[in-house]
Amino acid sequence: MDDRGNELLRVSGICKDFSTVRVLHDVSFRLRAGEILGIIGENGAGKSTMMKILSGIYSPTSGEIFLDGEKTDIRSPLDAKNLGISLIPQEFNLVNDLTVYDNVFLGSELLKKNGLLDKARMKARTAELLQELGVSISPEAKIEGLSAAEKQMVEICKALAFQCRILIMDEPTTVLTQHETGILFKRMRRLRDEGMTILYISHKLKEIEAICDRVLVLRDGRFVLDRPAGELSPEEMAQSMVGRELSQIFPQKSQPRDAPLLEVRNLSIPGLLH
Repeated sequence: MDDRGNELLRVSGICKDFSTVRVLHDVSFRLRAGEILGIIGENGAGKSTMMKILSGIYSPTSGEIFLDGEKTDIRSPLDAKNLGISLIPQEFNLVNDLTVYDNVFLGSELLKKNGLLDKARMKARTAELLQELGVSISPEAKIEGLSAAEKQMVEICKALAFQCRILIMDEPTTVLTQHETGILFKRMRRLRDEGMTILYISHKLKEIEAICDRVLVLRDGRFVLDRPAGELSPEEMAQSMVGRELSQIFPQKSQPRDAPLLEVRNLSIPGLLH
């Protein structure tokens, strides 16, 4: 089935070399508008490298990227930002000593006609974004006083403040509780339903199954699978990631022998064992 009519972004033949080591080999995939695409793979599979290329942190060694059907060069994070692509890194990129609204507009502050900071407008816009996400955080709250889930929402606000179309989330639930993860997923579904496209990287396959519309698997820097999430179980995802049956990864344990190898009786150490 040809889905080009709904195609937002297309990656074609992307390769990435670091010195003489190739970490991405001819990776190609499509991203549809208004979907959550899960990207999975073992450590070193190339997931984060691919996302850093899309967000302008790295440049590909070869290959092409198309946005809205037109070839696009993403040479810097600013290029990505201007194209509506935002990355929420695994480690929060927030300044603890600053307020929520300071962080949301950090590096892209709104100014008055006289060149001074327009704090009132930045606070008001931040409040609107927080309200849209259903989060009860004051724009003037300090980052250092927020929970991990609230910091995650601030990162999303940073993306939404500048007309983000593609939101890349790299292991967003690593520091979240199960309850906080549920809140995040609710917000993600709402953003998707409003038309945002989300690239979601995670090692937690149950989460991929729960939140993603489609799953893309990378293995050793190569694309190996692109399937609807509903067609794959976590076990099948894991097998695609490693390239072999799980029984080969976790072989059956041998049974203990009947005869004991070592027996200990009445062992005592003063102050320790009795």
